[in-house]
Amino acid sequence: MRYLFTYLTACFSIVFPALTVADNWQVDYPQSKLEFIAIQEGSPIRGTFKHYRADINFDPQRLSESRFQVWVETNSVDTGADERDQILRSAEFFDSTRWPQAEFKTTSISHLQGARYQAPALLSIRNIEKSLLFPFSLEIIEEPHQSRLLGHGQLSIDRFDFDMAQGDWVDTQLLGKAITIEVTIQATRASKVEATQ
Repeated sequence: MRYLFTYLTACFSIVFPALTVADNWQVDYPQSKLEFIAIQEGSPIRGTFKHYRADINFDPQRLSESRFQVWVETNSVDTGADERDQILRSAEFFDSTRWPQAEFKTTSISHLQGARYQAPALLSIRNIEKSLLFPFSLEIIEEPHQSRLLGHGQLSIDRFDFDMAQGDWVDTQLLGKAITIEVTIQATRASKVEATQ
């Protein structure tokens, strides 16, 4: 029986090989930010999303196995002005009732220089998915009892690409086409994850 078990285990390992994926990181949400900047009537306005969830697997030595995925609750948008926030949640922009989540996910990650990386990614807003390139910096600080990850990235999107140009808001003098998204992440290493194919 023992030999049969060993044989079956070996066969299972061949058919379903274990895959070591990059380290999993637990986001410190109070110390992290997901913000955006838009130009309204010539003046910049800054907003943030209060509620989002990020799944981060990253190891600079195993970039082929590293990935980021973020889910954003669009009704958590906050620009510090209630009337403006209601407009952003409405059908003219995020349409949060119909599409409560936006999603971002990387398709690969490559190293540029030093702490600089870039990631081709997919962004979905209002159920419209677009490809983009996400440049970011990321540093891992190894400490005796806890390793920390510090990251920052910025990208620009065209709101017209995601159908966020309804009614009067099609006027780019009223609201610019480009929206700048800024991400600041702090996280601690959670675990090394084993996956099966």
